[in-house]
Amino acid sequence: MAFANLQLAEQLGQVPHFAGIPAGDLRAIVEAGHVRHISAGQSLFLQGAPCAGLFVLLHGEVQVRVVGPQGHEHTLATFEPVRMFNEVAVLDGGANVGSALATQDSVVWH
Repeated sequence: MAFANLQLAEQLGQVPHFAGIPAGDLRAIVEAGHVRHISAGQSLFLQGAPCAGLFVLLHGEVQVRVVGPQGHEHTLATFEPVRMFNEVAVLDGGANVGSALATQDSVVWH
């Protein structure tokens, strides 16, 4: 599945955090990142690791999971397109809050 920069900019514009940003600026944002194809079962980032960056799910499904203090894994969220995630770690400069796992073959902008 290929995504042209114009198509990516249009999809990014659907994310509430990017709504209202002029098209030219959205294209510049898109060009600052890259598209990644993630296979079902593949991790995007791990809980507690240094911030992996900002992601926008364009296709597929991703779950963010955390392991609690007693070692039990819990699903925090299940994301479907078009959705931004891991923004908290990006904004506060901290570690990834949870681990992200593709539950379907997925495409993300990172």
